[in-house]
Amino acid sequence: MFCDDVIASAILDRLLHHSHIIAINGPSYRTKDKMGAKSNN
Repeated sequence: MFCDDVIASAILDRLLHHSHIIAINGPSYRTKDKMGAKSNN
């Protein structure tokens, strides 16, 4: 998306400075739904 790595890094640094990181562990809902759709067909 950004051609220059320095600009991309600076933009991400400004966006993420006051952010909170939430780590979600466990099975993915997307893969669970995909497996359910395969078994329904």
